[in-house]
Amino acid sequence: MTAPSEDLEKLSLGDRKMVQTRAGAARQRGSGSNQRQASGNGNGRIIVQSTKSGIKYDITGLDEIARQRAEVGLGDDNQIGMNYCTEWDEYYAFHISDRITVRIGTGESQYRIPQCTCGANDKGIACKHIYWLEDQLVSEAPDSVRPEVVKLVSDGSQILSGLPSVVIENVGFEEIAENRQWVVHNDGQDTEEEMMEMLSVFEPSGNLPSEFKEDTPGKPVQHLSHSRIYKEFSNFLTQYAVDDVGMFHRLQDIITPDFRATVFFEKMANRASQAFKALDDYVTRGPTTNESCDIVTCAERLDELLEEIDEAYEERVSSGPLRSKEAANKAASALILILEGVVERNGDAYANTSWKRISQNEVEQDKNLYLRLIGAPLEARGPFVLDVLKNIPFEVIRNHLERLSGIADMLESYEAPQRYRNMLRFIMSQDSRKRPNPEVGGGSSKKPMK
Repeated sequence: MTAPSEDLEKLSLGDRKMVQTRAGAARQRGSGSNQRQASGNGNGRIIVQSTKSGIKYDITGLDEIARQRAEVGLGDDNQIGMNYCTEWDEYYAFHISDRITVRIGTGESQYRIPQCTCGANDKGIACKHIYWLEDQLVSEAPDSVRPEVVKLVSDGSQILSGLPSVVIENVGFEEIAENRQWVVHNDGQDTEEEMMEMLSVFEPSGNLPSEFKEDTPGKPVQHLSHSRIYKEFSNFLTQYAVDDVGMFHRLQDIITPDFRATVFFEKMANRASQAFKALDDYVTRGPTTNESCDIVTCAERLDELLEEIDEAYEERVSSGPLRSKEAANKAASALILILEGVVERNGDAYANTSWKRISQNEVEQDKNLYLRLIGAPLEARGPFVLDVLKNIPFEVIRNHLERLSGIADMLESYEAPQRYRNMLRFIMSQDSRKRPNPEVGGGSSKKPMK
């Protein structure tokens, strides 16, 4: 008498099978290319072929449980995939699907016999994850060291006549990861900090990562709810990235360092524009209940922005190769915006105010932004803006020559310090990237202007 499940499998409508039971599906899967094959030479070997790599494995020496696990691990429906992998001093850690980790030790490590956190190999029998991983490693070994049929052992401690770690060392951990397109992750990396830095490019009010936990003065009220929602979303996404490092690295590929640097310099330009607007508003309306921005305050803000741009350019752009010059172009644009805004504000800002201003013993530099920063600075300092702008390649500077020429003409009409005008003209010339500037004395940002 046939089993009811087998009778159900025979039911059909025309040529279409109506029902497939789990038992039938399992038998169908078992008929794939990794099914057991008896050796044709009469030696009684049992061979199974990986559906992924096509490599044949001898599972004769495995007990029935290990054979079943090997067949699943080498099959095409095991639902196993690599999340990321890490190299440690005494072992390699392979973090795979379902938050499972396989560790393969080197030398006398406790993981000399591969161990898996799934728990199935706690009795000395390798699990499907270990067999799956060993197939990945064997497929990367040179043909010269890989026999036609590779022998598997029950505990997974031997592959290609040696420790699995030897296969990794001979081929190279990084090379295997690159060939298999596995993510290599340093578990010591601060994922949360990196996520905060990456996602800051989408912060709606222009905050920087260091400011997320602070109440930034002067931010428009309408942005507060947007920033709060952004912060909640950012925290939510960060938790997923901490749990799924593969997702974290995918985000790194999308939100590239170049893009982040570009957005940073855009934020610096926006802040410079806000500083100029705050100064203009102060001159027009006078002090308000909000934080006021007079000449002295505006100059301080611009100096702070220049310092941030200088540090960011050194760290994000000049110290490493860029895939594009977009970030450098945005840095130059921000610097020129600051320089242009200062040069355009040459004159007593308070000369024609409609509000009464109380001032005592006020020097000219406290009333004229240009004088304070360029024309006759009170403090010994490097050339304002130019000591940062000089570090940007001429192929980027040439995109801004028209604006710089206009600034240079204004400086000529103001009879700005000759040394300052010479340096600007030098930066605008092709020769500025071919030889040191004798008028600048090496261009140190710490060298005071005279």
